[in-house]
Amino acid sequence: MKKILSLMLIFAMCLTTSGKELSRIRVVGNKFVNEEGQIVVFRGVCLSDPVKLIGDGHWDATYFAEAAAWGANIVRFAVHPQNINHLGWEETFQAMDHGVQWAKEQGLYVIMDWHSIGNLKDRRFTADMYNTDMMETLRFWRMAAERYKDEPAVAFYELFNEPTVTGDELGECSWNEWRRIQETLIDAIRDINPQAICLCAGFNWAYDLTPVATAPIRRGGIAYVAHPYPMKREQPWEEQWEQDFGYLTDEYPVICTEIGYCLEDEKGAHVPVKSTDVYGEHITQYFEQKGISFTIWCFDPDWAPMLFSDWDYTPTTQGRFFKAYLQKANGPQSQVIEEGGTGKYKAVMTETKDLPAHTLFLPQDLKPFSKKNLLPVLVWGNGACANSPWEHYKFLNEIASHGYLVIATGFFPKDGARFDGPMSTPQQQIASIDWAIAQNANPQSQLYGKIDTQAICAAGMSCGGLQTLYNCADPRITTFMICNSGLFIDPSIAMPNMPMPGKEQLQSISKPVMYLLGGPTDIAYQNGMDDFHRIQHVPAVAVNYPVGHGGTYSQPYGGEFRFPAIAWLDWQLKGSVKAARMFKGKNPQILVREDWSIEKNALVK
Repeated sequence: MKKILSLMLIFAMCLTTSGKELSRIRVVGNKFVNEEGQIVVFRGVCLSDPVKLIGDGHWDATYFAEAAAWGANIVRFAVHPQNINHLGWEETFQAMDHGVQWAKEQGLYVIMDWHSIGNLKDRRFTADMYNTDMMETLRFWRMAAERYKDEPAVAFYELFNEPTVTGDELGECSWNEWRRIQETLIDAIRDINPQAICLCAGFNWAYDLTPVATAPIRRGGIAYVAHPYPMKREQPWEEQWEQDFGYLTDEYPVICTEIGYCLEDEKGAHVPVKSTDVYGEHITQYFEQKGISFTIWCFDPDWAPMLFSDWDYTPTTQGRFFKAYLQKANGPQSQVIEEGGTGKYKAVMTETKDLPAHTLFLPQDLKPFSKKNLLPVLVWGNGACANSPWEHYKFLNEIASHGYLVIATGFFPKDGARFDGPMSTPQQQIASIDWAIAQNANPQSQLYGKIDTQAICAAGMSCGGLQTLYNCADPRITTFMICNSGLFIDPSIAMPNMPMPGKEQLQSISKPVMYLLGGPTDIAYQNGMDDFHRIQHVPAVAVNYPVGHGGTYSQPYGGEFRFPAIAWLDWQLKGSVKAARMFKGKNPQILVREDWSIEKNALVK
C-alpha cells in the first residue's frame, strides 16, 4: 500500500500546472478561506531577500519552481530596509513583480514582509540592515498596496517582521503603543486595498502574543504572527506555545511566518534555533492540531537556519525534514477507494493543482492506455450542486475502475463528511472538459495521448443533473446521463440558486441520453420522466430502480446504479455491443436484474 500511495502522489504531482489566477483569500472567523469557500492552511518557505537573491543570481523562475517542488504553497518575500534603499525602490518592486509572477506560475501565494527587527517607535534596531522609521514603513506599505491591490496572489501584508524591546539599547514601547502603530499601518494599506489581510506580530522577536488576550488589534480581517523557534521555550513546548500564541486560534487565524532549526554543529547555529528533528515533529503536529499556517526560515544556503546547503538545493537536516513534510501535507490528496473498485483497472481518487475545485477518479496505472486503448471521459455534477462529490465518490470510483477518466465537480471529499461550502456552478463541468482536452494534448502530462476526447459523457445527480442539462448544447459532449433529475415542471418549488432552464432546453440535446431515476418515490421522478417523454429527436432511455431520490451511490461500489451507468458508458463511449443489450431489444438485459424497469423512445430499437 505504501508503494501504491507513493506512486499516486507522483502521478498527481505530474499532472501539469499552468499558472492560473489564484483565488483571493479572506478571513472568515479564525480561518483563511478562498473564493470557493474552502478553508486554506498555508505551509511554505521564507525566501531570504529579493535584493540578496538578485546579487546571488538566483532571483529567477527556477528558484520559485524549486520552492514549489519542495511542496510549498506560499512563499514569503523578506524585504530588508537597507537592501531596498541600496538597489532602489522602483528596481526592487520591479524585481518583486517578477517574483509574484513566478510564484503564480507555480501556484504559490505570497507574503509581503517588511523585514525589520527592533523598536519602530524609537527607531532602534538590532542591526543596520533593519534601520527604518515610520515614514519609510508607511511608504513601503502604500506602494505595496497600490501595486498589488488587484493581485490575489499577494495574499498577506506582514507589517513588521520582529518587533522587540528586549535590552536597554532598544528603547521602550508598550503594547498599546505598538498596537496603535500597527493599526495606523493597517489603515494606510486599506485606504488603498480594502481587502488586504494584514499580519500583526507581538514583542519578543514576534513571539509573545499574550497581550492580545485583553487588548486585541482593533481592526477586522487580520491574522496574528508568531515566530516560535525551538529555544524560545524549553521542552515540553506545547503547553507554553498554547499560552503564548496558540490560544488565539479560537478567535483569529494564526500564521507562524518563521519557524526552523539546525543542529548545534551545523553552519549558522545560534540561539534560538538550535534543536533537532524532535522540534520539527512537535511543531508540525501542534500546527496540525490548531490549524496554524506557517513558513520555514530560510530557503537560502547562507541565512541560518538554512533549508539547503548549496545552490544544488541539497537539503540540510531541517531541509530533509520539512521537504518531506511539505510534500506530504501540501501535495495533491489521493485515496484508494474500496481497493480500487471491481473493474479491470484499479482506480484512485485524487486532485491536481491546475484544476482547482475538482476531484479526479482514474486508473492507478496508466500504462495500458494509448491510442489503441483510450480513456473516455465522464464529467460529473453533484447532488444539491454540492462543491464536492462526497456523496458519490464510491459510484464514480467504480466507473473509473472500468477504464474511464472521471472528473467530478468540487473539492476532494473529506472522509465522506458532508460539504457545507458554497454551491458549485455549471461552468465547472465545462472546465472539466477543457482540462481533459488540454491534458491529452500536453506532452508534459501523464495523460498525454491517452484520453478519447471524442468520447465525453456529461452527467450529474439531482441539481448536478440540472447543471448537465444547462450545458447540453456543448458540441464536445458525446452522451448524457441525467441521474435523479429532470427540468422542473413547476420551477417555483426548486431550491434557490439551482440552474433552471425551461423545458425548451431539451431541444438543445443532440446526443443520446439516459435518465437514471429512483422510481415513483424519487422527488425528481415526475420531472425526469416528463423530460424523457418530450425527447423524441435523439435516442433516449429511462431506467428506474425503486430506491427514491438518494439512489445507491453511497452503497459499496455505487450499488445497483452502477450497472446501467457503466453499461450506458460502455455502449455510448466504447461502442460495446454487449453493453448495448442492457437497453436494446424486446428483452433488455436490465430487466434480468430485480426491480428494474425501462422505457425507450422510438430511436432505441
